[in-house]
Amino acid sequence: MDFKTVKYNIRNNKIDPVYFFFGDEDYLIDNLIELIKEKVIDSQTKDFNYDNLYGDEVNGNDIINLITSLPMMTDRRLVIIKSIQKLSVSDKKILSKYLDSPVESTILVLTANRIDRRRKFYSKVVKKSTWVECKPVYDDTAVSWIMKRFRQQEVDISKPAASIIVQLVGTSLGSIDNEINKIMTYIEGQKSVDEKVVYQVVGFYKEFNIWNLTDAVGNKDYISAYKILNYFLEEGVSAALLLIELTGRIILLMKIRIMLEKGMNKYSIKKIMHLKNFFLNLYIKQAKNFSLPELKECLQALQFADQSLKTGYIKPKMVLTLIIHDLTRIGSGEIFYT
Repeated sequence: MDFKTVKYNIRNNKIDPVYFFFGDEDYLIDNLIELIKEKVIDSQTKDFNYDNLYGDEVNGNDIINLITSLPMMTDRRLVIIKSIQKLSVSDKKILSKYLDSPVESTILVLTANRIDRRRKFYSKVVKKSTWVECKPVYDDTAVSWIMKRFRQQEVDISKPAASIIVQLVGTSLGSIDNEINKIMTYIEGQKSVDEKVVYQVVGFYKEFNIWNLTDAVGNKDYISAYKILNYFLEEGVSAALLLIELTGRIILLMKIRIMLEKGMNKYSIKKIMHLKNFFLNLYIKQAKNFSLPELKECLQALQFADQSLKTGYIKPKMVLTLIIHDLTRIGSGEIFYT
């Protein structure tokens, strides 16, 4: 079915019992899922009526138990099974049988990447569900999408500037949306974006990206972090933007560290944080590089660094150099921002 039609129906509370979203454009799939969550789930009863699982972590019987359970204190429950291509053959048969007579009180959302619709299982899922194929967009479509996203935030962007974003980042809407958010932070209330701004914020993709910097900090790798920081500063990247990204990584690691100290396992953390396996393992490893008191001290240091940037008492390059030192050497007793 058409993405826009399904999205329109969901927005207008026309919710179907079974959805199947598949394809390579994860951003569009996530967009539809978030809209369904908004319409179906009550925040006060979410813990009882919402499950988000992955095909390689659950079996058919577990799925049936979840989707046939009655909702608590509300009329509907939502169950999301992502990456159903990873289900075993026997588990696919169990799920396929359920689709013949779905439970009215459960909204079931299934996702997969690229599939062969000629296969019996996927053919039936498509037949028994409201489905959307979320294909990658072409360059011209991505450019139009970028210009629309900026207009929604009352900011004008020239078509050449939007084209440069596509050239540097590609057509993945998730990656593009991430860069748009960075640009909005960088321009700080300005109402237009040109090619120069795009190159200042996105142009460093040629060698490094900000994720590389925050990753080096998470690994307590001072040498790599310092090298990447100097590259960004030479490229004219906003100091405020870099500080925001560093703070985001430390907050993420703190959340995971708290869950680890509560004795939560990987599956529980993944369910709460909605992370893919690669990033889940990476962030858990990095969270273990810091004690909880150290992470709290990191946040305090970041707050001091932010104040230093805003007052202008210390030059931005020095502020960032010091905070990179502190974040990677925390616990050494040689911390500047204390």
